[in-house]
Amino acid sequence: MASSSQCPPFEFSSKYYHENGGGCVRQASFFEGKPVLNQGVGYSIILGFGAFFALFTSFLVSNHS
Repeated sequence: MASSSQCPPFEFSSKYYHENGGGCVRQASFFEGKPVLNQGVGYSIILGFGAFFALFTSFLVSNHS
């Protein structure tokens, strides 16, 4: 049986691989190094979730005392 190297290893992953110097190389980042959200939106999401869970937990504790 002859073993042939295929780039990409699976057909569905072809957009994440490219040939480089005779080898098959996977891309380093899913978003190709570009941020999906700007920094302010990211901080707002994280702080918003933190505030929500802090208030929600305080509400649960204060009602069951």
